[in-house]
Amino acid sequence: MVKIIKIMLCLIVLISTILCCLKKDSAAVLYANINIDLLESKADAAAISANFMLKKMIAADQAWAAPTRSDLMTNAVNAKSSGVKGDGITDDTDSIQKVINSLSPGTVLYFPDGNYKINGQIDISREITLLGGPGTVFDCSEVLDDVFTVNIDGYDHITTAVSSDIYTGSDAITVSEPENSAPDAYIKIYDDESINGFKKGEICKIKSINENILSLEAPVSHTYRAAAGGAIRKLKIIDGVTVSGIEFIGPGEETEPYLIHAYLVRNFAFSNCKVGLFGRAAVGLTDCIDSSVNGNLFENIFMTGFGYGIEITNSCDNITISDNSFIKKGRHYIAAGGQTGTNLNGGFPKKIVIKNNFFEDSADEAVNTHAPFSGPVTVSENIFNRCEKGVEITNGKSSITNNKFINCVNAVEYYEENDIYPGFHSTQENIFINNNLALKSFAPRLSLIDNIMINSGVVLNQTSYALIEGNYISDLPENRDPIKISGSKDFKARSVSVQNNFIKDCASTDAIKADNIENISMILMQKPLFFFFDLT
Repeated sequence: MVKIIKIMLCLIVLISTILCCLKKDSAAVLYANINIDLLESKADAAAISANFMLKKMIAADQAWAAPTRSDLMTNAVNAKSSGVKGDGITDDTDSIQKVINSLSPGTVLYFPDGNYKINGQIDISREITLLGGPGTVFDCSEVLDDVFTVNIDGYDHITTAVSSDIYTGSDAITVSEPENSAPDAYIKIYDDESINGFKKGEICKIKSINENILSLEAPVSHTYRAAAGGAIRKLKIIDGVTVSGIEFIGPGEETEPYLIHAYLVRNFAFSNCKVGLFGRAAVGLTDCIDSSVNGNLFENIFMTGFGYGIEITNSCDNITISDNSFIKKGRHYIAAGGQTGTNLNGGFPKKIVIKNNFFEDSADEAVNTHAPFSGPVTVSENIFNRCEKGVEITNGKSSITNNKFINCVNAVEYYEENDIYPGFHSTQENIFINNNLALKSFAPRLSLIDNIMINSGVVLNQTSYALIEGNYISDLPENRDPIKISGSKDFKARSVSVQNNFIKDCASTDAIKADNIENISMILMQKPLFFFFDLT
């Protein structure tokens, strides 16, 4: 009798599954077997590793100290020997500016341990290094404007009109006055058209000049029209500015100053510094290329509506942000996008690498890109803890790989706001623990592969291509579905492939819940029972 009951129950499950599949002609469902013990062991080890790394990062932040950089000390100019006091009482703003103005390009200006009061703005317009070490503190608590500006006058006021339209992919420009340009010079090309309210623009390097035709080292990314005010502006890019080994104390949260804002710098490096209590931004990069921010500790960088640990704007390209900690309070720890209200003639950031950083307690997105954004952006090997959102990417290409998201509200979100930079987003081999959602997406094209998601679900909206493969999902309560895929009355989500995912100990009725969707294929791995899904 018991055997008969078991057989009948199996038949009921099988028939119900087949009927569920038949509810939607475009749905195909298969089931597969995996090494469950191996996968569960991998998930357990990942959770232990993630929490160990979290404790390790917290301990490292508590023990932070500026390193001694003896490699940069050779032939360095000693700031105190040059008239800077560093006594914690004297305002050193003017004396530091005076020393900087006297330095030759390539000089290292060394600040021995001491408290250097800075109450005004200091401008850097040449290739130098500001170097501190253990005990070097810059007290900027009374400053009212940006503390350091780098190459703010690098934008020439001379502009030259283009004579004919320049199309995406072109590597030549026809101009009315070629005498204003020179080989090996950098220019910014732009016109008056905008995308989402942000002006187009990009930095180019002139390879050669033949009469009134400028040949470029690389093709342009946009189309620029002569009738829309197409023009080029001369740029003075300085090569090599470094700030290292200094603790900066700002005027507090909800205040306006940037600590440092760099314009048109190639090889800008901000490293091994501690920055606290700046409201608007700690490090601003505008039109910088081949630059890095690494090994720093950022604390309490917050201002309502602003608050950027690192702000990357306009035509920045090849920016690496690595081995930093962003803690205590911040709005956007890293933000990238266009910039309005400036004379810099627009542009959108390109290649950004965000690697091996620690983000904790962000009030909004720890990592954020604003539309329009081209990318690609790579976010890898970072830890996100207790962030309102871990990563939010709008437009462009992104790769979110091998990160650990712990106790966030939503770990990763994708959006698309225009078709100028259509997005494709890859989320692979991450560990998600106790997040409301591992992934929430309004982007049409994405992949979610080989992630471990413990008490962290997935919601996809209005996708036109998605691959969900090889993920481990467990321990979700009844009111949260492991995977939810939704279209709308006006747009059916489509081309979704759900393959070889393992779903365990989730209280929801549905492993996959879908509505307003077509063309979905599934291979489900489940234990200990089949989940049913609803296609409506």
